[in-house]
Amino acid sequence: MFMQKLLICLYSVLTISFTFGNQLLSQSESGLKYECFEVQDSVATPTLFVPEIFSPNSDGVNDVLDVFGNYNEIRLFIYSLSGEIVYIMNPNRIPWDGTMSGNDMPNGVYFWEAFFTGDDGIEHTEKGKVTLIR
Repeated sequence: MFMQKLLICLYSVLTISFTFGNQLLSQSESGLKYECFEVQDSVATPTLFVPEIFSPNSDGVNDVLDVFGNYNEIRLFIYSLSGEIVYIMNPNRIPWDGTMSGNDMPNGVYFWEAFFTGDDGIEHTEKGKVTLIR
């Protein structure tokens, strides 16, 4: 989490009205008021969680690899041990089902790299590994 400072300035005219019943007796504008103040606001640094293991074996439990956290946009790349890109998470955030071009990938360790932004507007990068077990 980090702090951001905001400077807020307000400009106003003070209007005073005197009425009796429905009749306006007098109205005056009393000066201009210009006031600035600083506000500190905390913005949460985006977080990312990628499971360390998943099992795309169609049993309905952990069948896909998805990412979780508080981020606005993400690009996730999954690599084989040889460095080949086997999956790219698209903007629609479709989770990885353990396949490449429709073919099941073998059991093993895969590496991932994520580029993501949050409310702070800064692009963050995280890397990790995931184990695929069928």
